[in-house]
Amino acid sequence: MQLSHSARAVFDEANLVSCAGLVPALSLAERAGWSEHLEALSVSSPNAAAKATCVVAGMLAGATGAGRMLAQAITTAKAAGAAGQLLCRADSAYYGRAFIAAAIRHGAWFSVTARANASINRAITSIEESAWTPIKYPHAVWDEDEQRWISDAEVAETPYVAFTSRRKAALRR
Repeated sequence: MQLSHSARAVFDEANLVSCAGLVPALSLAERAGWSEHLEALSVSSPNAAAKATCVVAGMLAGATGAGRMLAQAITTAKAAGAAGQLLCRADSAYYGRAFIAAAIRHGAWFSVTARANASINRAITSIEESAWTPIKYPHAVWDEDEQRWISDAEVAETPYVAFTSRRKAALRR
């Protein structure tokens, strides 16, 4: 992030949020005295400060309220003039039916890191070796454990149904 003498924040690192996450980026902005700019997350709201706090709390709380938060963010982006296809990226804290359903409902593409669990691990181990496609990262990453630069990875596609059941209300008399 670059400190600027202008009245607005200047984020000079294009991947700041995707690499570090939104909470550190927002915390850094608050420490730099840009709290009033965080309130701009809501275009027309009678309580913008509460919504900015809600976004930060949502990041810390994980998937709780993620669908509503994403729907508001998409609506805000469109109201601010965003045109074309929207892509919503999220880490595993947002891996849940509500977030993905909100993206689909609003016609947005999404990329969400799935939380590792037994079902996901079975799906990954069932992928044949020939199905993996190598990719090369433009910027290598230093691996402390292996003491080497990592610049390659592999991706594969596999059929996987993420959310097969819905919670049911527990009733008692």
